[in-house]
Amino acid sequence: MPAKLVITGAAGRMGKRVAALAAEDENFEIAGAIERPEHPDVGKDIGLLAGVGELGINVKSQYPDDADLVIDFSEPQIAEKTLD
Repeated sequence: MPAKLVITGAAGRMGKRVAALAAEDENFEIAGAIERPEHPDVGKDIGLLAGVGELGINVKSQYPDDADLVIDFSEPQIAEKTLD
C-alpha cells in the first residue's frame, strides 16, 4: 500500500520536483498539494504543474484529512501550520 504524501510549497520549484518524483514512484500516492491561499496556482492540477500529466490532485490551501507523511518546501511560517 503506497504512503499518502502531502507536499507543502507544492507549486514551487522543489515542490513540483517532489511531485514529479512521487508520481512516478509506486511507493507514494499524492494525497495533497498545498500552497498559500493567494498563490496563483491554487486550483491547478499538480501533475500538470510538475510536467508529468494530469493527476487529478489540485493545489489547495487546506490540508487533506488523511496523510501518512508530509514533505515541506514552504516558508517558515507555513511550516508551523504543517506541524499542527
